[in-house]
Amino acid sequence: GAQDDAARARLAAWARAAKGTGAAAVIAQISHAGRQSNGMVNMAPVGPGDVAMTEMPSGFFGAPHAMTAAEVEEVVARFAHAAKVCAECGFDGVQLHAAHGYLLSSFLNPRANNRASLFGEGDPYHAGELTRRARPLMDAVRAVRAACGPAFCISVKLNSADFQEGGLTADEAREVALALQREGVDLLELTGGNYESGIYFDETSANPASLAEKRQSAGKRESTR
Repeated sequence: GAQDDAARARLAAWARAAKGTGAAAVIAQISHAGRQSNGMVNMAPVGPGDVAMTEMPSGFFGAPHAMTAAEVEEVVARFAHAAKVCAECGFDGVQLHAAHGYLLSSFLNPRANNRASLFGEGDPYHAGELTRRARPLMDAVRAVRAACGPAFCISVKLNSADFQEGGLTADEAREVALALQREGVDLLELTGGNYESGIYFDETSANPASLAEKRQSAGKRESTR
């Protein structure tokens, strides 16, 4: 939303402080938690569909409301607005968080995106086609570029896989990455997983061997894509 002068001054001070360390560029990450919104903040979250979080502690997450097409368009506009505020406050770019099961990521995940059953095959964002699942992300990239201009850095944080059976696959992630390249994205950060696949919990204390195996697997996959 709108930022008052005090809020903008704090953002500008943040950008100046980062640049004062000798950084060549300062990029702010902007995101929407979607269905993974913490229950202490919002027990009535939104998502691509109405699929509730599974295998999570009871009461941590509310049942999501499936966003209408108009609501998706509003969120895209809000990403562009947030990016423009960052640009005006001295940031050199933004990173759109489209990983770890947050809103843009959940649209890409067929397990969370059940829009076809809710809104029909004519829905522009349903899970039947990868291009439709990726549309909110692509629309956000285009909206940020239009709002901030060609010199503004746009980065995307993207899952290389959801680490879930039936989730976003590595091959699909590669197609999304190529589409982002065509859109002129300047920087792509690869990661993986979401709350349901285990990243919500601290695996270092529960199963260090499992964590090491995941890290090794992710390193091999992401270095060859």
